[in-house]
Amino acid sequence: MRMSLRIQGKSPIPIDFANVPSSKTIQPKAISTISNISNSQDVRRSDRLRDKHKLVEKERIPQLPDDIIRNVFEFVAFQCRFVCLLVSRRWCRLMIPIIWRTPFATKYIKYPWTGGKFWLSDIIATYISCLDPQSKFFLRQHGIKIPHSKKPLFQYQKFLYEFHLPQLEKVVINWYSNSQNIDQDLKYLCWHWREPNDQRTKVIKRRIMLLMTEISKLLFNSAYIKRTDFTIQFNSIFVPPLDTFNRFLKFSEDITFLKICNSDSNINFPENLRESTNELLCSMNSSFHNLYYIDITGHDVLNPLIISLIKNQKHLNSLVIRWARVINPILKILSSNTFSTLSWLGFDMVHVRLKTFQLLSACKNLESLVLYNVMELHAEPEVNIPWDLERPLSIKKLFIFDDGRYATNIRPSFIEIFRIVKESLQELTIDILYPHQSRDIISAMMKTCTNIKYLALHIKQIDTTDEFNKWLQFSKLQSLILKSKFNNKNFGTYIQELSEFFPESLTYLDLDSFITPKELELLLRSTTHVNFKKIGLNSTKGITDEHLHILMKYSEFYKSLEEVTYDRWVVQHMNRFDRFDRRMMFTCNNGLKFSELSDEKMEKAGRFIKIIRKEQFLPFENPLTKYHDYKLPWE
Repeated sequence: MRMSLRIQGKSPIPIDFANVPSSKTIQPKAISTISNISNSQDVRRSDRLRDKHKLVEKERIPQLPDDIIRNVFEFVAFQCRFVCLLVSRRWCRLMIPIIWRTPFATKYIKYPWTGGKFWLSDIIATYISCLDPQSKFFLRQHGIKIPHSKKPLFQYQKFLYEFHLPQLEKVVINWYSNSQNIDQDLKYLCWHWREPNDQRTKVIKRRIMLLMTEISKLLFNSAYIKRTDFTIQFNSIFVPPLDTFNRFLKFSEDITFLKICNSDSNINFPENLRESTNELLCSMNSSFHNLYYIDITGHDVLNPLIISLIKNQKHLNSLVIRWARVINPILKILSSNTFSTLSWLGFDMVHVRLKTFQLLSACKNLESLVLYNVMELHAEPEVNIPWDLERPLSIKKLFIFDDGRYATNIRPSFIEIFRIVKESLQELTIDILYPHQSRDIISAMMKTCTNIKYLALHIKQIDTTDEFNKWLQFSKLQSLILKSKFNNKNFGTYIQELSEFFPESLTYLDLDSFITPKELELLLRSTTHVNFKKIGLNSTKGITDEHLHILMKYSEFYKSLEEVTYDRWVVQHMNRFDRFDRRMMFTCNNGLKFSELSDEKMEKAGRFIKIIRKEQFLPFENPLTKYHDYKLPWE
């Protein structure tokens, strides 16, 4: 049987079906071969389809730009950042610079999950691995045991953004103590300052100085450094030598944040460290011209250098002066050289005539003033500064702190400060130990400041006087934060009486002392003329479902309450202790208690109140201690 197959455009092709073998005539081996070929073709076809499907799916996965991923990483908790290193090479490449940008921050001192392993000691070991062979050989020659490590994957020192001298000294000592064979008794002699003239301790301290010098040379080659902290304590054993520090000066134009001070009084500061500080200031005066933030100790001997340093700055935005007895020359320089840039000014343990602050009236952008343990200076010759009530300071935020740490009878009344600021003051924070001093401040505030919108009071006792009640009733106050102790009244009774004089403008009330649910209910009933948008109950005793139920009913009826905060004290203690210490603190300390809020009550309250959370804002924290929280204008 013959047939022909016609293909378009070509002549027919004859096909002889008689010669085609039937299925019966095909050998089993041939069938097996054909079957295997067919199966292998199917497998290859399915593999190609699967690979093509994966490629299509991979193309569909959105890839965020590196800049966005970096911004997200900024909000990742420190202990979680190390996990991100293991996700992918890209994540590792983006996270490494963030981790090594500020490795010496105090809050990074321990891994939470290691029960006490020092993270900063690991930093030193990593930096040592980055040293060149000559530096390692030099350290080994002087008896320091340097481990033989592989070449690091990254140049970690190049990512350094903040150089922190006191923490560097601390962790180098810790690394040396743990990595070298030192007797326990000798460790005690070295680190507890016993027998300072012992020859063995001198050898150890010299080795530590050599190690810190080599690491400083390594870190000072980072062109990325913007922040520097050269705080020198009375027991410091290291100050960067000038030849080492000169390496740093080639990047001085990029430095925007400088802290150079000692943490103790002039009396305890050794002469050799004072001279080293003087030499550092001399070098900085000729090189640092773009500082935005300066925190400096104003010893009388160093005052001319401080004045010169301030005078050379083009963009000085914030300044902290500590332990200075004569600040008139500094105030004059500020009024003439930084009148257009200075916006934040703080004084710590400064002797001053408050009248001289009127020199700052030329600083039109000065908005914040912090006075911490400031003492009145009566021995200073009278400065001929006439009162010019037509030229008040432009200060909007005033912080006054006095913790009674230094016993003295020359504490100022601060009345003159309020005479200078007058109507410009809008926010006032008072944390005073002595009742008579706080009463003077409140009295001066009521007489001169009529535009205050934010008031935070943490004082021992407030007298409920008709004068204060009248001022409160007719004030423009929008936020009121109270934390007080009373001799003859509990806080709930006092706040209930005071609430009758709350101004209609008040929208935020924060009570940092305990109040019972019944007292809270009476308080809200007596303030029907006020529409609260935010209420904070931040006692160390916490709040219960009863408190939340009362606030829920208030929000349901008045429709104004949008936010409730609680347990501020937890945040305060978390900033001070590691996880182990906090666990011990929560179980052993009396009076400290978490808020007991059930999930059911939280869910019901959430229907009427938009935000219910633990408070993060710390109104009575000393602003001079927020070193790592300070943000430059572009950050």
